[in-house]
Amino acid sequence: MFKFFWQATAVCSQALPILPGKAYPALNQSSIGGRTAKYAFPCRSGKAWKRAVVACLELKDPVITILNNKWYTKHNSITSMKKTSQNNLIYYQFSHIKRLPGIVHGIFTRIGGFSNDPYHSLNLSFNVGDDPIAVQNNIQHIVNTMGLSQWQSLKQTHSCKVHVIDAIIQDPLIGDALITDQPDILLLVKTADCQPVLLTDPVNHRVAAIHSGWRGSVQNIIGKTIVRMVDLGTRPQNIIAGIGPSLGPCCSEFIHYQQELPEYMWSYAVRPNFFNFWEISKSQLQNAGVLEKNIEISKMCTKCNTDTFFSYRRKKISGRFGSVIGINKK
Repeated sequence: MFKFFWQATAVCSQALPILPGKAYPALNQSSIGGRTAKYAFPCRSGKAWKRAVVACLELKDPVITILNNKWYTKHNSITSMKKTSQNNLIYYQFSHIKRLPGIVHGIFTRIGGFSNDPYHSLNLSFNVGDDPIAVQNNIQHIVNTMGLSQWQSLKQTHSCKVHVIDAIIQDPLIGDALITDQPDILLLVKTADCQPVLLTDPVNHRVAAIHSGWRGSVQNIIGKTIVRMVDLGTRPQNIIAGIGPSLGPCCSEFIHYQQELPEYMWSYAVRPNFFNFWEISKSQLQNAGVLEKNIEISKMCTKCNTDTFFSYRRKKISGRFGSVIGINKK
C-alpha cells in the first residue's frame, strides 16, 4: 500500500503571517531576479502551497520559488536499485555499479540469517547483544554469496577515520570507512538508519565502503574518503557512487538541529526539524568531484521499511544490516 505525502517549501522575501506553521530562515538558497529569499514556509499539501502562492503575489515585489518539490513514498518499490534473491538472502544492488565488470556489491536486508528476535535474522553486528556465533554465520553467509573468501569490517564510532586495506586486519579496526584495491576482500559496513555509501573507481579497480551517520555527515566522511582515494591515484570524476537505504527525509527529525548541525545544512530542511540527508550526501559527493550522473540514491527509508531493514530509530534494540563491496578474485 502506497502512502504518499507532499514535501514542499515556499521561499519568499517577506514573512507570510497568514500561512499556518512557523516560518524559518531560508539559508543558502539561490536568489531570484537578484532578490534574496529570506523566509521558508513548509507546505504539507497542494492546498497549503496555493495559499503560499496567493500570499506572495499579494506582496509588493515578491520572491517565491519551491524547494524540495518531491513526492516521497513510504514504499521501496520506487527505488532504482536491483533486487536479488540468492541462497535465501535478499539484497539490493545499485544499477550503475552492477554493470561494472569485476566488482561485487550488495545492500543486504535483514532477511535470511541465523539470528533470533529482536535481531531477526541477518544481523551483522557483534555489539548489539546478539549471539556472536549467529553473527559470524550471518557474515560468512554473505561472503560466500558474494563469491569472495575474505572480509574486512570496522568497529564503527561515527568518526571520520578512513582505513586503506592491503591485507586483512584481525585486530579490531576503529573507524568508519574502508578502501581497497586488493581482490578477494569484501568491505563491510553495518547500519540501521545511518547511510551506507559505496564507491568504486572502475579505472583503477578501487572500491570503498562508508558508514555515514549524521555525525559522519557533519564531519564529511564522504569527502575525506574521496581525498584518500585521490591520494592513491583515483580521479573523482571516475568514481561511481551509491547512497544506500537509510533514514529518509520523511523521518530524519532533528529537534536540536541548531546545536547538532552546521548552519549550511539547515537549508536541506524539508519541513521544520526534518532534513534530507540523502541530498546532503549527494552534495558532499559532488563537492568532492563526483559527477551527478554517477550518483545513485536508493530512496528507501529504513524507518519506514522495518520489515526489510533494521532501524534503530524505530526499535532501539535492533540489529544492523550490511552493505558490502569488493573486487573479484583474479
